[in-house]
Amino acid sequence: MIKLASCLCIVLSGALAGARKASAYQRRRKELEAALELLQLMELELTYRKDALYKIFAATAIQKACVFSELLLSCSERLQQQCSLQEAWKQAMQQVDTAAFSEQDLQILQDFTLGLGRSDALGQKDLLQPIQVKLTERIQEARAEELQKGKLYQGLGLSTGVLIAIVIF
Repeated sequence: MIKLASCLCIVLSGALAGARKASAYQRRRKELEAALELLQLMELELTYRKDALYKIFAATAIQKACVFSELLLSCSERLQQQCSLQEAWKQAMQQVDTAAFSEQDLQILQDFTLGLGRSDALGQKDLLQPIQVKLTERIQEARAEELQKGKLYQGLGLSTGVLIAIVIF
């Protein structure tokens, strides 16, 4: 009876390990979708409110809880301390946990502030369009990866747990 219970625990542990690994792909997709949504909101803020960037970053950040909103909020705080936009964004990228993103995602986010604050509202809106297109592409890739690798890791975790349980039993 104890052996059967321990085998069941091993199978469940394998399944949970696979599900945990698969959830990383889901988290990345959700974070990218949230970043895109906040960028679209920021575009509206830039177009219609025409406030200072730190105010727009702060107003956008409170709309949704995600890694990108933390980046915006951190950058906004640094901008209020008279930091340059590039330096404030760089420090925010270093301070906030961005582990949910891939290297290519981070590169897109790093390039996000290039050109912001140097032109009128229409020019800044035009600067956000390529970032939004790139994020949309990354979201599509993340969805495909989530479907493919997510299922793979779930199945692999479960089958590893079953295999170890069979070997022990």
